[in-house]
Amino acid sequence: MAFSSGAPTLPPLLASFFDPSLCLQLIEEGKEPSINKEKFIRLEQFATILWCIWSEQNKERHGTRPKPADALLYFAYSYLEEFHCARKDLKQSVACRSPANTSAAEEASWMNPPSGHLKLNTDATIDIRKQVSGFGVVVRNSLGDIVAATSIPFKGCFKPEIMEALALMHSLQWYIVAAGYKALHDQPVRVHWDKIVWNRFNIPKHSFIAWLVMLGKLKTKERLMRFGVIEEDLCLLCKDSSETIEHMFYSCTFSTNCLFKIKEWLCWEVTAVSLKTICRWLSKARCNGFKKKVYTAVVIALIYLIWCT
Repeated sequence: MAFSSGAPTLPPLLASFFDPSLCLQLIEEGKEPSINKEKFIRLEQFATILWCIWSEQNKERHGTRPKPADALLYFAYSYLEEFHCARKDLKQSVACRSPANTSAAEEASWMNPPSGHLKLNTDATIDIRKQVSGFGVVVRNSLGDIVAATSIPFKGCFKPEIMEALALMHSLQWYIVAAGYKALHDQPVRVHWDKIVWNRFNIPKHSFIAWLVMLGKLKTKERLMRFGVIEEDLCLLCKDSSETIEHMFYSCTFSTNCLFKIKEWLCWEVTAVSLKTICRWLSKARCNGFKKKVYTAVVIALIYLIWCT
């Protein structure tokens, strides 16, 4: 269907429903104080079709291909029918809502999920001036207790519908990752060496190497040979045994001698000779707090220096 570039005119198909004399008649009838239902429906149809024609002409002038006449007519009648259905549903819902029902609905605005299930609620907020958004997530169990919660910042501002969809998407991604981590770590692993490794007297690079040692992830020659990186795993310090973490700290004659010299220098009277027993002593020692931190920093530094050697 094409429209003329001049004043809009009714296409032939629409003109068969509304001839010019009928159009004028409908307009005059619309001015009457009281109008019957049939005339009112015809007037609504007439106005809706005119609105559709006007919209299609604007689209054509902006380079968009207009709808065919039969498609436009179908759209107009469908649009009007959907409008009436929506108004009808709204009136029914308002009529059925008594003051008692309203107060009950307000009190039960949030319902607990069934037993054994969780409910995830999200909300979003927008700062138009800074062009940033934020999502809030709360997960509750069947008792209404909060199981998990987080807030997620996000750059940009969008329509409310898009914001709700983004909030739900990011919330589900966050919860799936959190649930997966929890499934892999049912019981959190407690360690006795965390305060030793991350002692504030330690140099950061010393703490990092000590952390790898405690986790058993240090790239010793024995570990590299298992991965096929090297062909032999002989300890470079003593040339006497396989270079493992247990051997380096402190079964190796070189590292054992270093530990002995450190104890002698600090006047540290402790019988522990392995890294595991030293860490246990440091975690349970009842000595002066400052002295304990110094002992810890020296032990961690020794680990780093032996590794660098």
